[in-house]
Amino acid sequence: MKKWAEAGSQPDPGEIAIVLDDDGQKGPGYPASQEARIGSLEEIWEKSSDSVLFSTLIDIVAQAWQVSPSVLLQQPGWSHESSHVFGRFVRK
Repeated sequence: MKKWAEAGSQPDPGEIAIVLDDDGQKGPGYPASQEARIGSLEEIWEKSSDSVLFSTLIDIVAQAWQVSPSVLLQQPGWSHESSHVFGRFVRK
């Protein structure tokens, strides 16, 4: 939640936050010392579907919004820094 608050943008009135902290899943899989990467989730974490919990979350959001999971994976605004992946899905 700290990263979300630091982002500076105000949440929409109906926005729901889900925080997955140390879920024991595999992350993006490149060195933590690398500079932050910013882009779509698909760009910064190509194998996000390997994380069972995260993949399930994406599937649930996609089903609720009646879009393909690939639409969510292509949304910009995600970042990976150190051991943190941070971003938000936006319903369009």
